[in-house]
Amino acid sequence: MTKLPRASAIAGMKAAAPLAVPGVPFGLVLGVQIAESSEVDNLAGWFSSILILAGASQIAAVSLLSTGAGVITVVLTVAVINARHMMYSAALSGRFQSLPRWFRLAGPYLMVDQVFAVADQVEDDVSPEHRMAHYLGAGALLFTLWNVSVAAGLVVGDAIPESWSLGYAVPVMFFGLLILGLTNTPGAAAAVTGGVVAVLGRDFPNGSGLLAGAIAGVVVGGTLDWWLERRTSRNPVAAP
Repeated sequence: MTKLPRASAIAGMKAAAPLAVPGVPFGLVLGVQIAESSEVDNLAGWFSSILILAGASQIAAVSLLSTGAGVITVVLTVAVINARHMMYSAALSGRFQSLPRWFRLAGPYLMVDQVFAVADQVEDDVSPEHRMAHYLGAGALLFTLWNVSVAAGLVVGDAIPESWSLGYAVPVMFFGLLILGLTNTPGAAAAVTGGVVAVLGRDFPNGSGLLAGAIAGVVVGGTLDWWLERRTSRNPVAAP
């Protein structure tokens, strides 16, 4: 297997660190929800963080299961929320298609919002080794902090004051992603839309505010990306 430069992995961790901070209270929120749910076992709920690694869909799934929702409803909800990852994969495919097969098979597991935002900022002319190490470093940091924060929420959730309003960690994370997405119009539009809708829908039942934000962000970002590509194909001189 190709030896990856340690310095590149550390650089990926440093790049992802500012975006990882809102993920800590986000993970605490999930841990608290799992602990308070009578339908979701604590160990199974925590293990879902390793199996799924997708905070918004996990919160929605736990909320739905706690209200007695059926398996089909939960699975469809998770699928819709995570549909944005297809857009992430499409955006990075050109830069990752020449990388080793093992990386192309294993890498998508770590494809969360923050990792995509960091990977999308890496220059096109870097070496394959740097790109892979940078991506894996960012992913390792997010993976570790997320699972530790969910476990902490399970253990000390009752001691967290409601006045902390940890639920706002989700829209805060969306706006943090917006900062890195300012050079990408569809990505910025998706982040703004998702963040605004998530804030407005924070009190929606069963975590549907997260679902609404995810759907709105995917629709707006995907539509704008399609429109810009169509305009560019008609007039190649025009800048998106």
